[in-house]
Amino acid sequence: LIFLLENMVGYSNTILPGSATNIDILWADLKDGMEQIYSRTSMCFQRYMNIYTHVYTYSTAIQSNSVHSSSSLTAMNGSCHSAQRSRVISAHSPATNIHADTNINTNATPNEFSGHELYGRIASYLHSFVADLHKNAASLHDESLLVYYCTQWENYRFSSKIVNGLCAYLNRHWIRRINDEGNDTIVEIYQLALRIWKSVFFEILSDSLTKALLKAVECLRHGEMCNMDLVSGVVNSFVELSSCGKQSNRSLEDDTVDQSLMIYKKYFEEPFLMQTRAFYTIESETFIRENTFSEYMKRVETRMQEENKLCTVYLNKVTLKPLSNLLVDIFVEQRLDVFQAEFKKLLKTEKTEDLKRMYDLCLRVDNGLVEIKKSLGAHILSHGKSALENIGEFAITDPKTYVTAILEVYEKFHNLVTDAFRGDYGFVTALDKACSKFINDNKITKKANCSSKSPELLARYCDILLKKSPKNPEEAEVESLLNKV
Repeated sequence: LIFLLENMVGYSNTILPGSATNIDILWADLKDGMEQIYSRTSMCFQRYMNIYTHVYTYSTAIQSNSVHSSSSLTAMNGSCHSAQRSRVISAHSPATNIHADTNINTNATPNEFSGHELYGRIASYLHSFVADLHKNAASLHDESLLVYYCTQWENYRFSSKIVNGLCAYLNRHWIRRINDEGNDTIVEIYQLALRIWKSVFFEILSDSLTKALLKAVECLRHGEMCNMDLVSGVVNSFVELSSCGKQSNRSLEDDTVDQSLMIYKKYFEEPFLMQTRAFYTIESETFIRENTFSEYMKRVETRMQEENKLCTVYLNKVTLKPLSNLLVDIFVEQRLDVFQAEFKKLLKTEKTEDLKRMYDLCLRVDNGLVEIKKSLGAHILSHGKSALENIGEFAITDPKTYVTAILEVYEKFHNLVTDAFRGDYGFVTALDKACSKFINDNKITKKANCSSKSPELLARYCDILLKKSPKNPEEAEVESLLNKV
């Protein structure tokens, strides 16, 4: 498209830079087009191309004339400088952060003034348009404010992209040249539109928007109906506004996450996390007081899944980690002593599903499994010694009874470690150490007064298995038993 326009000839509205009449002609046409676009009035392609060509031709004249700026500067009349600067300053809105004393120096050429004047008129129009939108939102609250904000934001954002397209040549040449000269207060037209929205609309209503967002989230947590798409739409605008001012040809990868999401973090994430902590601190205290610990863990599981969905579907992904850490702190870390006490009860009652749930929750806490692993080891040791005490009179001379009792204990807790504790290496180690202790130090070894009694009985048991006898099991079963030993 640009190639075609750059090679068009015979355009009837050819204009020259530096002319008040011609900038007025151009602005009248562009302003009319912007009013069509921002009012969401239908515009045919031919009309769009006419405006584009008008801006293109004007910008091309500015660009080509800049080559001769040095030679023409000495011939310019000083009063012309003053008149041009006065006109540009009056066209600028304070919200655009465009100041004549910083952006236009005394050595500026007529074409530079023309570029600034067109830019200033666009900024002034956008400022006025957004100010009217803000007035209509002043009396709105809660969901009605979110509805209005989302609707107007999406319309404004879409329209601004179209206007940015109309000014593509101005962006690529005059604005880029200004930036290359070290002036980064002038930005592309779409970024200018975002800046104006931020200062004229968003910053004035930011507190009301934040309150409305938090109220919607709280309604969701209470199980009430609410339109979370509105929340998503508003927070997405916060994300985009965080990056306004960055040129489109720059990569956001050059910025840290905190810089590129500054508005999102300040006006949503921080108050959201504060509200979340307050809400779940009260809920967890109430729930654990009125329900069993098993029900509490189920509730925690459900709540964490709900919050994960809330964040991944409606919020920005950067919030997921701090949100998850906060929930773990409230639900688990602050009650780790309760988890440890309840763990012993669950072991005794063999509540595998609850143990699995507890493992998954405590795994999220740094060193949250240390005491639990110790408790498991102590429980296995106690259980193993008790099992061997019950067969002490017979086992001292009966290798099969002795080894079978040991294998039953080992298999029971090996299955528990594999299932409830996901085969966690730390729990496997706790199992092995506990088994080693009760195998080498139990009622049978003490009665025999021999530390090598267990190895002796194990060796005799293996010998029995290996001897061919009609009473012995099949070969495959023998191999299985030997592997267990």
